[in-house]
Amino acid sequence: MNSFAVFLQPFLPHLPSILHVLSITGYLGGASLSLAFASDLITILTFPFFACYVAATLVYRWSLVGLSALFNVFRGEFSITAISVDRTNKLYAR
Repeated sequence: MNSFAVFLQPFLPHLPSILHVLSITGYLGGASLSLAFASDLITILTFPFFACYVAATLVYRWSLVGLSALFNVFRGEFSITAISVDRTNKLYAR
C-alpha cells in the first residue's frame, strides 16, 4: 500500500485541476466524454496493480512450464541418455 501512495504522491497537488478538467469535459462534451475521461484516469491510476498482475501471471506460467518439463523428465518421456543412445545406435547401424 505504501508503494501506491508513493505513486500517487506526484498527482496529489494536481488533483483539483484534474477534477476541474473533468467537470469542464462533462459540460462541453456531455456525459459520455466525462465518463470516458474518468475511465482513462482510473486506468492510469491503477496501472501499478495491473503491472503486478502481469508479473504474477508470467511467474506462474514459467513455474507451470518448468514443472511440466520436470514431470516429463521424471515420467521418462524425455531422457537425454535415451536420445544419446538412439543417436549412437543410428550412427553405428550404417
